[in-house]
Amino acid sequence: MGYFATKLALKSAEFQNLFLGQFPEQLLKVGKSEIYYQTLIDFDFISLKIKYPNFGVEPLIRDYSLIEDPEILENRVGTT
Repeated sequence: MGYFATKLALKSAEFQNLFLGQFPEQLLKVGKSEIYYQTLIDFDFISLKIKYPNFGVEPLIRDYSLIEDPEILENRVGTT
C-alpha cells in the first residue's frame, strides 16, 4: 500500500469519497499547484481513483483538465 491508500484505509467511506472527489480541485483553488501536480503523477492516487466505485477513468481525466479551467484559475485563494 502506498501513502494515499494507507491514509485512506483508516478513514470512513464518506471521507474517502470526498477526498478522492475533491482533493485535486481544492489544491488548485488554494494555490497549491505543486502538490496538485505531484498528486496527479502519484501512482497510488491514480490507482485509488480508478478503482474506487464512485469514480474511474473519466473523473481522473477531469482532475488533469482542471489546470486549464479558467474559473478555478481566476478564483484561486491568495492570488491577485
